[in-house]
Amino acid sequence: MANNYIDTLASNNQPLRASLLQEIDKQAALLYIPAQADSALQGQFDPTVYPYLTVLSTGSTSYVDIPGFTVDLVTSGRRVLVLTAFHHSLGSSTVFEVVTVIDGVVQTNSNRSITGGTASGMYLITYHFMTDVLSAGKHTIKLQTKRLSGANTLGIYAAQGYRLTAREY
Repeated sequence: MANNYIDTLASNNQPLRASLLQEIDKQAALLYIPAQADSALQGQFDPTVYPYLTVLSTGSTSYVDIPGFTVDLVTSGRRVLVLTAFHHSLGSSTVFEVVTVIDGVVQTNSNRSITGGTASGMYLITYHFMTDVLSAGKHTIKLQTKRLSGANTLGIYAAQGYRLTAREY
């Protein structure tokens, strides 16, 4: 999926495409944690085996900041790639949304839905968004989340490499 998104953004600029894919690969490598040996878990992570720090537990239907997902970036007037990955747990029949907020404004088309799984456990989510051209200067970029439907709580967990990356292109 990331390759299709990147291809669309940089279809006529192979150096940019390569640079974007390299940055995504670096972030994914930071977050690699060996999967459980039990294939029945299908890529889930068991928090009793891999203990994570819970950084957010929310059922809010209004946007809330995701702790640790805020960066200040000084730009020269170009587009910015925002990317991260995190582990989450969410019960079935519940949908949350994650968005990019720049200088207090939710960015159009930055939303990514997270749907609850059918089994308990943690799931790895990757998130990336390419902004429109930002004015030159300092910008505060952060991720927020809110519940769209259902009644369950979203848990977000800190893991190795847990951070938000924003890079100007």
